[in-house]
Amino acid sequence: METKIKESYIEWLKQNVLVSPIDKNKWLIETPFLDRHNDYIEIYVIQKGKDDYLLTDDGYIFSDLKASGFEIGSPKRKELFNLALAGLGVKFGDRSKELYIETDMSNMGKSKHKLLQAMISINDMFMLAGPTVSSLFKEDVKRYFKRNAIPFNYDMKVMGKSFFERFFPYASGNSSNPS
Repeated sequence: METKIKESYIEWLKQNVLVSPIDKNKWLIETPFLDRHNDYIEIYVIQKGKDDYLLTDDGYIFSDLKASGFEIGSPKRKELFNLALAGLGVKFGDRSKELYIETDMSNMGKSKHKLLQAMISINDMFMLAGPTVSSLFKEDVKRYFKRNAIPFNYDMKVMGKSFFERFFPYASGNSSNPS
């Protein structure tokens, strides 16, 4: 049974991995794996020497993260980003913004798999984008207030004496004027 399970998976991969030549030394691999938009993840293979190859995402993953509002700026985000890459031997081009791995033909399958794992892992970091984190934090605060029976208002706009409006995601406590 184990052999049939393996063979079934390998056959599915064979049928769903498409390789298209771009030019003499460059190919596009469309994989059956999906990104967060349910688009097929693609890898480019560039032959650099007789048996030297560069596998790259051509900058897709990082540019997609940036478009979602993700910034690698904080030390913790940078640490998570680097950890995801280092554990798989994948590199990040600071200028090109691409995820890549250098390999030879004997390690092509393993290297392709590692790059795919890194791409999927990094792609999931969109959950750490500012708007997502802020939304989750607000939800957690609201749940905390409710669970602890703390009276609160949320999404409040308050106009001050200067007629400038201020927005408060949450307000709690005595709202009466203490004077």
